[in-house]
Amino acid sequence: MAARTKKDADGTPEPRRGRPEGAGSGPDSNGEGKVGKGASKTRGGALRGRAPKKAVAGTPPRSDGERAERIGALTALASGLEEVVPGIEILDRDLVFDDGGRADLAAADPNGNLYLVLLADGDADAVVLDALDALAFAEKNGVLLGRHLRRKRAIRSTQILVICLEQDERLFVRFLPLLSRGVGLYRIRTLKSASGEHSYLVPWGKPEGRSSVEGFVQALSSDHAGLVHSLVDRISRLDSELEPQAVNGSLVWRADGVDLLRLEARDDAIEAALMQEGRPRRLASQEDVEDLTERALQRLVSLWDARGESGERDVEVDEPPADPMPREGPVLTTEEINAFRE
Repeated sequence: MAARTKKDADGTPEPRRGRPEGAGSGPDSNGEGKVGKGASKTRGGALRGRAPKKAVAGTPPRSDGERAERIGALTALASGLEEVVPGIEILDRDLVFDDGGRADLAAADPNGNLYLVLLADGDADAVVLDALDALAFAEKNGVLLGRHLRRKRAIRSTQILVICLEQDERLFVRFLPLLSRGVGLYRIRTLKSASGEHSYLVPWGKPEGRSSVEGFVQALSSDHAGLVHSLVDRISRLDSELEPQAVNGSLVWRADGVDLLRLEARDDAIEAALMQEGRPRRLASQEDVEDLTERALQRLVSLWDARGESGERDVEVDEPPADPMPREGPVLTTEEINAFRE
C-alpha cells in the first residue's frame, strides 16, 4: 500500500494538512521527537497548539534510553497503525480538548471511523483518565471534532487506541473495564535480525475467561446475539483457520493479513463490512447471515486464487455423503441374479 503520510526526521508521521501554528513538528533541542507534548488549551478554541512548554524545574532530562524508546514508539506508530487498521490516514496530532483531555494523534479509516491515539509512557492512572476524557469528548462532540479535522464524511464512531511504551500490569488491569467500550490497548514489540530491526504494534491481551464473541455480544439483544453466533458458525465452516477476534470494540475475521469481515454494533443495529465492498450493510435477519456468508466465501476464493491455493482448501457444503466403496460395475452378474431368483 502506498504511503499515506510524510515523516519527520525522527520517523513521526506528518499530518496530511497544515498543523496549528506553534505545535512541535520535529526533534527538540535534545533530539527527541515531540508527540502530544507540545499542545495545550488556549482561549477561544477546543483544539489548539502551542510551542513546547519549558521543562519544569527539578525535572531530570530524559536519558538516552528513554529517548530512544520514545523515538522507537513514534516510528512504530507510522507503520504499525496501518497494520492495526488497514487504510488508516493520519489527520492531525497534538490535540487538546477544552475540558483538559488530549490525544497524540487523530486518524480515520476508509469506513469513516475516527481513531484517537494516546501514547502511554508513565503514570497508569493519568493514562486511564486521558483515555476516558478523550472518549467522553468524542462521544459528546463528534460533529465538532469532525469539523476541526476537516472531515467531509460524518464520523461513524470514535475509538481510542492507547499505545503502551512500558509493560505495566497495573495499566492493563485498569484498562480491562474499558476494552469493550471502544478502547484498544497495544504494546510495542521490537524484533531484531540480520536483515534489520522493526517495531510492531500488538494487542495487549484480553479479559480472561471470556471469548471474543462473548465479549462482543454481551451488550446485544438476544435476537442480534443469535445472528452473530449463527454467522460465527457459518464462517468457521468456510475455513477452520478463520477465528473472530475482538479489536477495538469490533469483531474481526482476518485472512492473509487483511480484514476479511468486520462486525460493529451501532445503537440498535449490527453492521457488517466485507473486504472490497463499499459501505457496511446491516445484519438484521437470518437471510442477511446467509447472504453475508456467501459473499465472504467469494472473497476467500479470490484470496486463495491469488496465492494459488484454491484447490487445496476444503469448504464444507451440504452434499450427500460419498459412497465409501465406489464400484465400477454391478456386484452380481445377470446369471447370478437369475439363479438367485430361481
